[in-house]
Parts: sequence; structure tokens; C-alpha cells
Amino acid sequence: MWRERHPEGPPLAHKFRSTYADRRVRFHSLPEPKRYPEDEYAIALRRYHTVLDELFAGQDVFVVTMDWSCTPDGPAG
Repeated sequence: MWRERHPEGPPLAHKFRSTYADRRVRFHSLPEPKRYPEDEYAIALRRYHTVLDELFAGQDVFVVTMDWSCTPDGPAG
């Protein structure tokens, strides 16, 4: 399905900034300099849901996320 709808390139998160610059969006949902949640996972999730509900109410939407690992087997799925 990805190749059919987005022939410009594969769903590789690190390439979205250049390949899909006209469609890519990134939301910062934590306070000022904070990059990763510590105890704020519920707050971050609520904020993500709010944004998605406002942008895509009543539509099917596909969200691409990424995960990484330093192990030879890759991230736990």
C-alpha cells in the first residue's frame, strides 16, 4: 500500500524530512527543552490524540512512527 500511494520513497523516518518535506509535520508536545517524556507519557499521548482528532476527524489515517535498537535483532515488537 505504501509503494502504491507514495512512490517517492520508502517509509523510512529519517528520510521523511527530505523526501516528503511538503507533507511531513512534527509536533513537539513536551515542555520547552524536553525531548523525551519521563513521567509525562499520559500527557503526551493525550496531546497526540487531540492533534490527530482535530486534523483527521472521521477519516482513516495512517501514522508512521519509528523505533530503534542497538541490538542485532532490532527493536522488540
